[in-house]
Amino acid sequence: MMLEVATLTVRPGHEAAFEQAFEKAQRLLPGQAGYLSHELRRAVGREPLYLLLIEWRAVDDRTLGFGQSPSHARWHELLQAHLAEPPQPAFYRAVSPGPATDGEAAMAGKVRNAGD
Repeated sequence: MMLEVATLTVRPGHEAAFEQAFEKAQRLLPGQAGYLSHELRRAVGREPLYLLLIEWRAVDDRTLGFGQSPSHARWHELLQAHLAEPPQPAFYRAVSPGPATDGEAAMAGKVRNAGD
């Protein structure tokens, strides 16, 4: 699995319009080859900064698949007017899974117990 991380700097005053446009744009991701999940986070105290996280099975699923698709052109059409600068995405692979949080451990226990 690969994690695409992109910092998005939104034009001042465009935050609400950007979030509305993202609501439409995100519908283009499910169904793309290799797409697994995504999340958009808004910076606290550093507006108008957002972090976009998209999980792909492989980098090629993003670059050669989605990146060259009509859906990607539509993605840019919806979001580009609200961005102060082009995003610079980077791809990351897991090195270490890290420990589970208390909430994750508790949830895993509930799931195991539900199946007993």
